Amino acid sequence: YAFLTLIIIFHDIAFHPKDDLHEQSSANIWMEFCECVGIPPAVALKGYHLILGTMDHVSYDFLSTLLYDADLEIYSMGDYRYQEYISNLRKEYIHLTDLEWNRTRAVELELLLARKAIYVAEDTFDFEEVTARENIKDELAKLNNAVPLVSV
Repeated sequence: YAFLTLIIIFHDIAFHPKDDLHEQSSANIWMEFCECVGIPPAVALKGYHLILGTMDHVSYDFLSTLLYDADLEIYSMGDYRYQEYISNLRKEYIHLTDLEWNRTRAVELELLLARKAIYVAEDTFDFEEVTARENIKDELAKLNNAVPLVSV
């Protein structure tokens, strides 16, 4: 699991709320790291694709399932933790107006809800799936009603 740990570290290493392509930047940094430390090209390329896959979270094997389910885990947290996450996320995107934030966030949430399953791993499907869908629906209702989620 050392490989997966490195991918988790690198998958958002270039995150910036104003950069819509930060996953690509993170994947590029991963490749530079691999070249510097001598990680075999096939392994480096696997990591590159895993990192890029965090853009849409479509699992295609065991490692991608672990990574993408873990990346989306926040959606299945209890109410207090999930509200804290939303508040912190809104602060990261403070450069967006409330209208821009509401629209952008709603699209992201609607895409998650449209998936057959948010989580792919069998052991996460039941409780986490139900909780995530409830959290997302509640957040969408607030966004659609233009209820401010965070006082800035």
